[in-house]
Amino acid sequence: MNIIRTKIGTIDIEKLQIITFESGLPGFENLSKFIVYTDDSIAPILWLLSIEDPEIAFPVIPPKNVCIDYSFFIPQEIVDYLEISREEDLVILSVLTIPQQSQEISLNLIAPILISLINKKGIQLILENTQYKSKHLLKEELERSQNLLKQSAGEDNAGSDKKNQ
Repeated sequence: MNIIRTKIGTIDIEKLQIITFESGLPGFENLSKFIVYTDDSIAPILWLLSIEDPEIAFPVIPPKNVCIDYSFFIPQEIVDYLEISREEDLVILSVLTIPQQSQEISLNLIAPILISLINKKGIQLILENTQYKSKHLLKEELERSQNLLKQSAGEDNAGSDKKNQ
């Protein structure tokens, strides 16, 4: 184990936890080594921490936790680069913006972070020709997802009522 200093404190990491972003992240191209850090006190929010610059830390979240219908196409060259063949081989994260006013927390759905569990490589994919934006209000997306779930449950109940008649 290695002990590193980060923006959120000193933590222990194992070499297996290190994710390599060969091209860095947009705006941080000089940084290529990160870890995803979990803190149970703020779950499901995670931290994407640079192990090269202790001042760089991004709060991230699996976007499906907020936006249940989130989906996008991954180009074949990215699939090949990440060496993924199954959905289970991939972790998808969205960067959160957390301003002083907590009701204005937003997540970036246009630029998901893709992490391969197979080769420990990561990349931030910038989606094109999409309805997603860089700032989706967390509260609004949660409400929208809850409404989608209610509609889906209502449709399921309506379908079973018709079968029972």
